[in-house]
Amino acid sequence: MTVQVGPRGSWALIIVPWYKVPTCASWRRANTLTSTIGLFQGVSLLKSTRLDQLDFLRGFALITIILNHYSSFVVRAGYSGQIIPTLSSVGFSSSAPLFFMTSGLLIGLIYFNVRNQPSLIRISATLFNRAMMLLAMNCVLFVLVLATFSFAPHVLQEIFQLQSLGDQPYRWAYDAIALRYNLPLLDILNVYVLMMLVAIPFVWLANYSSSIALLMIIGAYLVAQFFPEFSLPGGNPWSTGRWVFNPLAWGGFFLGGLLAGRFNLHERLRQVAVSPARGRSLTCLLVLAYCILAIVFRLHSSGIIEVPATDKSTMQPVRLFHAILTFVMLLTLLFRYEGLRRFVSYRKAYESVVLVGKHSLHSFMATVALNYIMLLLWLQVGGVASYIGIGLAGVIALVFFAKVLEVLKSARAGKFD
Repeated sequence: MTVQVGPRGSWALIIVPWYKVPTCASWRRANTLTSTIGLFQGVSLLKSTRLDQLDFLRGFALITIILNHYSSFVVRAGYSGQIIPTLSSVGFSSSAPLFFMTSGLLIGLIYFNVRNQPSLIRISATLFNRAMMLLAMNCVLFVLVLATFSFAPHVLQEIFQLQSLGDQPYRWAYDAIALRYNLPLLDILNVYVLMMLVAIPFVWLANYSSSIALLMIIGAYLVAQFFPEFSLPGGNPWSTGRWVFNPLAWGGFFLGGLLAGRFNLHERLRQVAVSPARGRSLTCLLVLAYCILAIVFRLHSSGIIEVPATDKSTMQPVRLFHAILTFVMLLTLLFRYEGLRRFVSYRKAYESVVLVGKHSLHSFMATVALNYIMLLLWLQVGGVASYIGIGLAGVIALVFFAKVLEVLKSARAGKFD
């Protein structure tokens, strides 16, 4: 089989069905191996545009997510001490918008980039496969989380308001598969699955007209603002009968990031960030705006002032502005001061966070399982010292999990060398 050289040639081996080759078994095995190598080569060509700053930002968001959820769990379990500080301690937005924006941007950059003449069929298949994999992993996690309840059933049922779980386990399982109702944290995965599925028709629309696609994002967000009750029924035991994250508002982070990656908007930001004069001015402006909002947030949290339009479920304007500001500021800092990662003292930590972001799908699932395990451990000992120690141990476990995945991935890739 002749392999063409170039961006279009790298797709040829992916889209040609393997069953159309001659029936000779040995030749077919050789051709399948060649096709697989071609697949890896095609992906490597796409990943040449991938930036580790984006993986770092996504990994940083995941580490923040595991700490935030862990703190939320132990507070509901009766902890009243000082919590581990994260971005959520000094701002209106959480780390979830960072994760969704960066995930969308990377998918748009790798699979939907205008420079690579993307295949709509391939990106649709990629999004669908990821959505189905998330749904399957969500079901597995559902069973595993239920298994943890056997260690402290009464305490956990009281914390998570799951008194009906023992009487209606099959109903819970059905609602979880149908993306309607789920256990705390697992309901976030429902939003992610829905985003992946909605992105399939979205990329076809964006390929036809990016302007119409952008107007669709804005229109959905406005509907969520003027009709906040217009959301999907379900959520989790702590919600009010609706999804905690309104998909009309939160979908804009993922889909907007996908558009940004498609047109390489991050490169424009990088050009400005590394510029001596403009980069310095932009960095100072972003950091100053972030600090001002941090002060406003602390005053708001203390009850001294009341800031409107900060609802998390519908991502109201103040929270939306803060989320975008945080994303742009962190990415600008990473672009402008990327030389920091060359120092030995920073390099290992930097690369560890990059690995977490690189394996974001599995790492995100790992954060859910780890959060429940961390809560169980804290319930056994309690106290401030154990809360901090278990939190740090959870972060280390997440990094270790990502490194194991990277080793396994490298071992599988090595088979084709």
